[in-house]
Amino acid sequence: MKLFCHLWGWLGVVLVVAANFLVSFGYIDGRNIIYPWLNLFGAAGIGINSYFNHKDWPAVVINIIWFAIAITALIKNV
Repeated sequence: MKLFCHLWGWLGVVLVVAANFLVSFGYIDGRNIIYPWLNLFGAAGIGINSYFNHKDWPAVVINIIWFAIAITALIKNV
């Protein structure tokens, strides 16, 4: 279980960094449907790792908020 959570955490980091890289350097627009999906799965991965492996509550909370923002963006864009 611990390895699974670590892998989710690293995948989450890659996805969030990729999302912000793509927007920051103009490869995609922040309104592109890819952006909230990357943030949604990125936040989920980091949140899972933060909770199950570390009980790092500030990281869990910020990733719940980030996840909620991504869900809201996806609903708004549908």
